[in-house]
Amino acid sequence: TGAGLLALPKEFSLAGVIPGLIGVVFVTLLNDLSCRLLVRCKESIPADIKQVTRRDTFASLAWYTLGPAGVLVVDISVILTLMGAVSVYMISASTLLYEVVGSYTIYHFTFMCFLFVLPFCFLRNLAFLSCASISGVICYAMAFVAIFVYGSLHRNFVLQSDQLLSSSPAGLLEFFGVVTFSMGVPVLAFELQESMHEPAKFTRTLSITFILVAIFYMTIGTLGVAFFGHVPNITENVGILNPSDLGAIQPIIISNLPSSSPVAVIVKLAVAITLLLTAPLSLAPSLNLIEAVLFKKAIRTLPISNK
Repeated sequence: TGAGLLALPKEFSLAGVIPGLIGVVFVTLLNDLSCRLLVRCKESIPADIKQVTRRDTFASLAWYTLGPAGVLVVDISVILTLMGAVSVYMISASTLLYEVVGSYTIYHFTFMCFLFVLPFCFLRNLAFLSCASISGVICYAMAFVAIFVYGSLHRNFVLQSDQLLSSSPAGLLEFFGVVTFSMGVPVLAFELQESMHEPAKFTRTLSITFILVAIFYMTIGTLGVAFFGHVPNITENVGILNPSDLGAIQPIIISNLPSSSPVAVIVKLAVAITLLLTAPLSLAPSLNLIEAVLFKKAIRTLPISNK
């Protein structure tokens, strides 16, 4: 996700560049293996089970393997995952708005973001927000171009020895959490396969995509640490930096952009708006699942096929 990508340089600085590179490869391989296993499991589900559940493939798979209890576990897991994503979007958006406006506390901006997203909870159709996905790609591209152009012009490219390895187990664990969140493809595996013109080529296409994504992640993390992971010296242009930029990568990398720059303001506002428009897309499915769990029987207890 975009919110996870923005946090990658900070997480690379916590884990160390070398463990970070290895960790990205490891998480990528796990994602690829998980998607392949999910597709194989999907192919083993009898057609009559899919008709009984009348739910998505995850629910059908859970029903086929564990019965109604499995469906409940899947529903709860999906709800927690989506709610976690919404929380990340809200925190990131409120942080960026606070940096741009600054007239109130970050808690005020978090509450205002909540008020903005709340009305979307009552809508059944959020298709009109699909444009947020396209605009989001453009905004994140703008953000990374801005941060790395600024780094190349005003910061030195330095990788110090203490940045290569981490002595903090907690930092390493946090890194794996963020990278796993950012590369959460298995949740979308079935939807992606079904949307392809040639689903049989899904695993091959996915593997190629994972390789490209892993290279992109490693590049962002390494460049972020190299440009912003050290204290600027007197030869660097530090007069336009925020005090928080001196010596530490911020949790959201675009927070390292100078607050006086109009480009930084535009980028932060664009990303914040994108995050706020993306949050309902994760919130709506979780609310629908909560409604199904609390007020309806998600799947009736019917015999499982003997196939």
